[in-house]
Amino acid sequence: MAGGVVLASAAAATTAAEEPAKRVFITPAEAQARMASDLAQWRKNLTPGVPHIAFTADSWRELRQTYAAAKGRQKEYFDSVIQRAQTLATKPAIAYRPPEEFVSPSLSLPSAKAELWQRDVGDNLTVSSMALALKDDPAIRKNIRDVVLTACEYPNWGLRSTGMHLASAHLSIGVAIAYDWHADIWSDAEKEIIRKTIRNHVGDIAAGLYGKVFWAGDYFTNHNHVSVAALGLCGLAFLDDIPEAAEWLAAATINFERAMSAANADGSTPEGFTYWSYSLGMIVRYIEGTRHVTGSEALYQKPFLQNTINYRLHGTTPGLGRLLPWGDVWTKATASTYSLFALAREYRSTEGQFLASSSPSKNMWSTLWYDPTLPATPPATLDYHATVVDLAASRTGWTPDDYLLSIKSGLNVRHHSHLDAGALALAFGDDWLLTAPGYGTGKADGTNGFWDRKGRRWTYFSTATESKSTLLIDGKNQRFDADARGTIDQFISTPAWCWTGVDLTQAYQDSNEVRRGLLHRRGDYILVLDSVRAPRPVTVEWLAQTLPAGTRFDSKTPARLSVKGKTGSLEIRSVFPSGLAFAPRKHTVKHYDLPEDRITTHTLKTTGSNVRYVTLLLPSASGEKNPVKDISVDETADGLRIRIHCAKRGGGEWTDVIDADSRIRSLTAVRTGEAAFSTAGETHP
Repeated sequence: MAGGVVLASAAAATTAAEEPAKRVFITPAEAQARMASDLAQWRKNLTPGVPHIAFTADSWRELRQTYAAAKGRQKEYFDSVIQRAQTLATKPAIAYRPPEEFVSPSLSLPSAKAELWQRDVGDNLTVSSMALALKDDPAIRKNIRDVVLTACEYPNWGLRSTGMHLASAHLSIGVAIAYDWHADIWSDAEKEIIRKTIRNHVGDIAAGLYGKVFWAGDYFTNHNHVSVAALGLCGLAFLDDIPEAAEWLAAATINFERAMSAANADGSTPEGFTYWSYSLGMIVRYIEGTRHVTGSEALYQKPFLQNTINYRLHGTTPGLGRLLPWGDVWTKATASTYSLFALAREYRSTEGQFLASSSPSKNMWSTLWYDPTLPATPPATLDYHATVVDLAASRTGWTPDDYLLSIKSGLNVRHHSHLDAGALALAFGDDWLLTAPGYGTGKADGTNGFWDRKGRRWTYFSTATESKSTLLIDGKNQRFDADARGTIDQFISTPAWCWTGVDLTQAYQDSNEVRRGLLHRRGDYILVLDSVRAPRPVTVEWLAQTLPAGTRFDSKTPARLSVKGKTGSLEIRSVFPSGLAFAPRKHTVKHYDLPEDRITTHTLKTTGSNVRYVTLLLPSASGEKNPVKDISVDETADGLRIRIHCAKRGGGEWTDVIDADSRIRSLTAVRTGEAAFSTAGETHP
């Protein structure tokens, strides 16, 4: 972080990141034993006549008083819930439609069979249920009843035959909350219909947890977190009304204890930020919904949850509107920001409050978790290394006029991962200028090849190495075996400099050693140093993926590539070897699965058994000129000496002299009039 020195070891970057060799399933006997142990206390913690989920007797009694006294942002959240529910009440309950009716060029039949449209039905029920708790409204009451009874008639809740319980989970939670919070809506006959429906669908989730489905025992995946959150919340809601409900709650309790203990200690997940957000939202719903009964708030003491705010914060662009583009992601940053309110309240984190408050989205759960007494303050830390998932970020600040640089390392093959070791991305404000493809459309082709991590997945452009701003060796994808990875083995941060050293050897075939180093002189430039040593001559491409709409390439200055965004621009300049020229690059993989406006690719190309690149990234805020005037590179006996001459508008000139060894393992940088910055002694084996 700026103001200090942060180091991360290679050993730290590998612990807790790998999937267990063998999954350990929860058994019915374990769940029943936990139930026998804890059920009496659970019942003691409940108050007759008070909802089971999310509320104590006091908080339920005081809810309308809290709404009446709310001001500012808190009142906005409450009002938005009622307004949304009133709009929903003007529409009829959504009738069931078979998957075949949803098939389109962007949605294959296998995907349609998951029936994910039902998630909105369940989520909207929670909104309407909260609104009715805040204010009596006959139209909202009728809508809740109609939607629940209509949903109970659906022939399917998702695709249970393959364990795709996401739709079922959302519907189950919505129905459970409507049943639990508003018991007076339902006749005895209707309650029996609801109980029968929940036993059918949630019972299947429970059977899945015991080893029947793909997400059982996989404590890292969003499918586990979402499905088991529903199991636990329904177990609590129907604790007195369904015989198996107590066992459901016990099984969920065990699952989340294991999941939070196994989860990455740096607050990350291996699935990328989109699925991280999805998982976190459901994990927090489970904890906040059950804590007053089961003591699930103890999970907040786990390192994963303690570090989630930090991970999400540093994975957010300076304009706070986008997320890091690694893996299968949609980078819009509004997803599940409501969960950050609960975390900020729990940890009294003013930075978490700052990030949660930055989102324009208004979610029902924000009404329960937002603490108006907690101030919001922007963070002071500018550099960050997530040591388990193994990615790094360095920035100039937290405003739309600042930029963020990130490098991706860690394991290549995990849930929703891409072959992207060593990939770079740079955002100015909320615009990813040097970017990555994010979620491709390959999953819509109906072949399921997009999910085949043993081979076919890597024939899609969005997941392949050639769609990333990294090195491509002999035109081949990076490795996709279980050991394929990059490792950040150096990370050093000071107020002016940030250095990240990455060993990429295990990510590539046909090479003895591959390294990438990033030297960030804050506010001025990023120097990218690359080295490939191979047993025979190989062709190494330096790939740049940029925002198509803003990219400019002039054949008269072929060593330079520029891209412009709303609040800033980036020049990418090839420095060494001299005489190289960027060239547009067409894809070579079998399936191109991106819209044409997502990214455009340019490449530098060199062949040899000892290939080195020096490349300069020059960011500039709109209306400003980057201070770098010229750069020279000389080969030395030990490596390279790089001189960067800078001058700022209004006066002031200086020169940076950078000495890097040939293997990019040690570096010294000296700016005129400043003490030296050095990586000496900081390399980790």
